[in-house]
Amino acid sequence: MLRKIKKKRDAKGGNLMDDDEKALPKEAAADFISYAPSTLGDKRWRARIGLCAVKLGGRLRFQEKDLLALLERSREKHPGEKEP
Repeated sequence: MLRKIKKKRDAKGGNLMDDDEKALPKEAAADFISYAPSTLGDKRWRARIGLCAVKLGGRLRFQEKDLLALLERSREKHPGEKEP
């Protein structure tokens, strides 16, 4: 039944995680990018920096690709200078 629902949502342009993508819990995601779990739990902070989360079973999950994109956006081009 889950597969049928997933196919329907994908056909309509839904944004579901693929089976091969890793969904990390908030604590593991925070450790992965060296932030405090409470920071990742802050909805306003996530909205400000553009980090998406999925709430499954009452707990936040983060896609590894989104965390890597956040780190890439934060990378400095030259010491002391962020990329445009």
